[in-house]
Amino acid sequence: MLVEPTQGRASIEDEGSRLRIAIPSKFNLFVVLFLLFWLGGWTMGEVSVIRDLFSGRAPAAGLAFMGFWLCGWTLGGIFAFLTVLWMCFGKEILEVDSSLLSCGKTIFSIGFPKQYRMADIRNLRVNSYSGYFGSYSSTYIRPSIAFDYGAKTVRLGYGIDEAEAGQIVKRLQERFSLKA
Repeated sequence: MLVEPTQGRASIEDEGSRLRIAIPSKFNLFVVLFLLFWLGGWTMGEVSVIRDLFSGRAPAAGLAFMGFWLCGWTLGGIFAFLTVLWMCFGKEILEVDSSLLSCGKTIFSIGFPKQYRMADIRNLRVNSYSGYFGSYSSTYIRPSIAFDYGAKTVRLGYGIDEAEAGQIVKRLQERFSLKA
């Protein structure tokens, strides 16, 4: 069976003096369905504890623990909910012009991009970093593009394949005269 070459997931828009690269988050149906199911049970636990705390039915000796537990439970639920939103609607946006590289993750176009001076970017490359899990690491956590910025390595391009990362790096290197 002949396998056809695939198109990349990233979209690249040439806006004259600037490139805008949008990389959609990687969707995993199993993880999304699991988290939605988990959030259903989570909601029941959250509502139950809030009701017990504010109705006076909670034992006085357990109020401090229940309040502490509720804070942790709420943070876990927020994390799960944001993970679902990220997988369904998230994008990593890179905007590059001759003076700045701006990159950040967004959900519904809301995000907090970081900006880097192009003059200080060195060694733009396809990232061979494999995370804490060695070669077993998942594309969900492994960024595929890296550059050195002072004494720090900045990693981006989460979830894209190495071949696509190579195409993006090459385009940025050619367009903005960045050295590998």
